[in-house]
Amino acid sequence: MGILALPAELSLKCLEGLSIQDVINVAQTCSRLRSLVLSNRLALLNTSNSHAIAAPRGSAIADLSSQCLYKIAAKSAAVSKRLHADSPQERLVSVKQVFYDMSSISLNPPWRDSSPWSFFLSEDILAFQRARSVVVLKCSPGDSTPSTWHRWTQLDLGKELYQARCSISQDGHSLIIASVALYPTRLSVDEICLTDEHFGIRRTHLRILTPLEDRQMYSLAVGDPYVAMVFPARRILIINWRACVGAIYELEDPDWINDAPVLEGILNDEHVLWGGDSLVFRPGEPVAVFVSFKTGGITLHTIDIPSDMPVIQSFSASISGWTNRVLSARSQFTHNFPNLNGFEKTFNLLGFRSRSASSWIFDICTEDVERNPDLSTLYQWNHKMISFRHSIDLSTRCSQPRRESVVRSLKCQVRDEERLWIRRSWISDTAFRFGLPEDRFPILIPIFEDGHGRGGSFIQLEIPAFLKDSVKQAKEFGSWWDIGIAGLFDTPSGKLYVFLPKGIHVLQY
Repeated sequence: MGILALPAELSLKCLEGLSIQDVINVAQTCSRLRSLVLSNRLALLNTSNSHAIAAPRGSAIADLSSQCLYKIAAKSAAVSKRLHADSPQERLVSVKQVFYDMSSISLNPPWRDSSPWSFFLSEDILAFQRARSVVVLKCSPGDSTPSTWHRWTQLDLGKELYQARCSISQDGHSLIIASVALYPTRLSVDEICLTDEHFGIRRTHLRILTPLEDRQMYSLAVGDPYVAMVFPARRILIINWRACVGAIYELEDPDWINDAPVLEGILNDEHVLWGGDSLVFRPGEPVAVFVSFKTGGITLHTIDIPSDMPVIQSFSASISGWTNRVLSARSQFTHNFPNLNGFEKTFNLLGFRSRSASSWIFDICTEDVERNPDLSTLYQWNHKMISFRHSIDLSTRCSQPRRESVVRSLKCQVRDEERLWIRRSWISDTAFRFGLPEDRFPILIPIFEDGHGRGGSFIQLEIPAFLKDSVKQAKEFGSWWDIGIAGLFDTPSGKLYVFLPKGIHVLQY
């Protein structure tokens, strides 16, 4: 008896354990099976790789309709299939190109007078710093190909803006921007509405003086509803900016675990200045991970954010007089890294991703260079760029955090002079920034296993000829454009963003 003759409950039972692609293939065989999959969420939720389905911003998988779930799953599988080329030598060609003319936006200063940096990307929301402001752009809905942004706004953060970090609110309706200004050092938190009806409306939640000294190391982290600054000597300023409560904590210094090989490298995370310690919030929970970066390794301390933080009486006063409290870590875990060529190793904290309601994975990406020991061939095709993705289980119910059984790694052989153009800085767990070369194409992109079972590899993105010429001509504009042209690649969507003095090109691969 075939699956078509079975009741719906038994038919769904037959689909359990299949992959997303398998279920999509089944749905495309006939109208009855398509109706079965489109009307039953369990058809996709019970797949072996259901964790590859990412809910839209501000939504949960449990709240999605079966039709919406199918659309997201089908798109995810299709992009994954396109990006995983049959051969590493195959060059991927963009299937669609959109150019956004930034001169049509009344930015201050004008677009070509100042290049963007410190990027943030979340689905259709793109934000970045330029000059002393943060620009927020919203792409047009649907598959249209406009030449202007659907919505945009520029948030002026003052003449002394030094650094900004962005995050999406829990409901997905606003962008949270934490910024630090100097002289005097002031920490601010602003919320920008992202809905079409009220896009760009700004609400300032926090503006407070901090005890940061000139040239002192610190890192900045923001989430909903927390913001934090991490200072030397394990001091952490944590503020719940929605409840207007906060405190300065000193993390207890436990016995240092030093069973790893000596680790040398650069913490290449845009919210960390000059290396040092960092903090990452777990979405939707009063939990954070304190990341200690030292020569003995990287140690992760899981901490519970206290619920008894005192009320902030005045935002106009300095917090230098606050009493420091002691904070203990719930658990501590030292992670070992492959020790190849330490001085060229870089680290990126990708943050948390959820695989289920009780499973949280903390991802770290590292890159290194493997050299041929034969010095006579030092500048030939004997270097290998190696990208690692380390996944550590830091779930609430996991008393002993453990590294996943497989540390994914990718290798790519390159010339010595090409290594700088392959380096990348991850701006999220799915998107990264890199510099576009003037004359070395195609672009090499690392694609890790995305849950669809196709493995990982470096892929080659072919760039249209007109865009290559624009990259070469960019140095003529000056105003920081001559330092380098930035590119962003977003893995789930397969989109490449190229930032040029005339505007932004978005290429769909």
